[in-house]
Amino acid sequence: MVNTLFYILAVLDFKLTDSEPGTYLQDIALINKINGQLFSPKLGFKFIELPSFNKTAEELETDLDKWLYTLKNMSTLTQVPASLQQGVFFRFFEQAELNRLSKEDLAIYVTNWKNHSDYINSIAFSRVEGIAEGEMKNKLLTAQTLKQMGFPIDQIFAISGLPIIEIEKLESLNKIDPKG
Repeated sequence: MVNTLFYILAVLDFKLTDSEPGTYLQDIALINKINGQLFSPKLGFKFIELPSFNKTAEELETDLDKWLYTLKNMSTLTQVPASLQQGVFFRFFEQAELNRLSKEDLAIYVTNWKNHSDYINSIAFSRVEGIAEGEMKNKLLTAQTLKQMGFPIDQIFAISGLPIIEIEKLESLNKIDPKG
C-alpha cells in the first residue's frame, strides 16, 4: 500500500486569529474530539498568511520565500526583483506580462514569435543540409580518387562509406570520360 500524505493548502490574504504571532505558515492537523488523538497522520492543513509574510526582495532565500513574495506583491510590483529573474520565476513574470497584453497586441506578439521561430529553424535546417551536402561531396571525391587509383569497388565502399550504386555511377562516368 502506498504511504501517501494529503495536505490542503490555503493561501490567505488575512491573519488567522489563533495563529502563532510572527509566523506566516501554519501546519495544522485534525484531532478526534472524542478521544483527543490525532485523527490521521496522513492528512494535514497548511495555511499561509500572506499579511504575515514580511520579507523584502533582498531577504528571499528559498523558493517558498520567492513564491510568497511574488503572490503578496504581484499587484504592486513595477519591475521584477533581481532574485526573481531566473528559472521558473522569470517564465512566470514573462507569462504575466503576456497576459496583460490586449488581444491585438497578443496576436502581433504570437505572429512575431512564430516568424522568429521559423527563421531560427530555417537557419538550423540549412546548416544541417549544408553539412550533409558537404559530407556527400567529400565521399564522392574520395571514391573518385580511389577509383582512379585502381581500388576495387568493395574497398572504395569500405573506405568512403559511399553506397556501391553511387560508386558504380562514378565508374560509368569514368568510362565515358576518362579524363573528367
